[in-house]
Amino acid sequence: MDASGEQGRQCAKGALSSWSTSLQFSFSLLTRSGLGFALQSEGSSGIVEAAFKYNQKSQLMKTPTPSNKPVASKKQPKLRTSKTSRAEVIRQGFLPDGLKTMPIKRGKARASKVVFPEPVPVLAKSMAELTEMLVAGKGCLKCKLGKTRTQIVVGDGDPKAEVVFVGEAPGEQEDLQGKPFIGRAGQLLTKMIEAMGLSRAEVYICNVVKCRPPENRNPEPDEVYACSPYLLGQLGVIRPKVIVALGTFAAQTLLRTEEKISNLRGGKYEYAGIRLIPTFHPSYLLRSPSSKKDAWEDLKQVCALLGREVPKKVPAVIVPAHMQHHL
Repeated sequence: MDASGEQGRQCAKGALSSWSTSLQFSFSLLTRSGLGFALQSEGSSGIVEAAFKYNQKSQLMKTPTPSNKPVASKKQPKLRTSKTSRAEVIRQGFLPDGLKTMPIKRGKARASKVVFPEPVPVLAKSMAELTEMLVAGKGCLKCKLGKTRTQIVVGDGDPKAEVVFVGEAPGEQEDLQGKPFIGRAGQLLTKMIEAMGLSRAEVYICNVVKCRPPENRNPEPDEVYACSPYLLGQLGVIRPKVIVALGTFAAQTLLRTEEKISNLRGGKYEYAGIRLIPTFHPSYLLRSPSSKKDAWEDLKQVCALLGREVPKKVPAVIVPAHMQHHL
């Protein structure tokens, strides 16, 4: 073989050796970072593809660090997910950008929940404008409840009211008729309002979630987050003197807390400079009549904040007769 042929072979061999060394170095760096990848390199014979799969646990134990000490593998804790997990919310496409999962300690167990930022109120000049935003076209479809509802239940009452009652979500009758609190719980709320010396026409009534959850289940976190801007927009339009949060979901949404209503009752709270009174939801009072006395104490606070005289005679449907001597 002539000298030129031998020289060409040596050059090719050196190039192949250099390419192999570079490939091994790149593979080492990428496997240390725990990546699986496909490497493409152009050569005289075309495109060469090398696919690498990597098992992080075994490879970290085998790959030495610059100090020649093996890196111990770290077992990642298994996180229990909440009812609406991050994966489920992402799968359904309802998780806004920028949200993340935050581990929360609960005793010895760990749980994972979606951390939602503070909602931004919808800006509207009037209740009519805000209502139009919700019902225009096919109506709001920002969460999955838009696919199962019959009607959007915006609210009812005086848009210039001094007191706003905020509930949880529409029920079956509300979904059919498009008005909040018209079922059994609504009838009790109406009597509670009348016991304060007011009428439904003088107050404003709405819910955190504007669409009925299927089978009257509790609203899920992504649904509350999607609907909260409209609730805050309603409060911005009305600017009442007092907000009455009916039940856990309303209180937690407005106060940005995870405390239950039983722990929140009796405290002094504000939302955007407006006094907020948490109390039991009327549906809970129907199941637990003994709590009606506590709810009436909360409504007496509302009367005082409105500068209204607290009625001396309380209907028995609000507080049973055998409990009224404790008032």
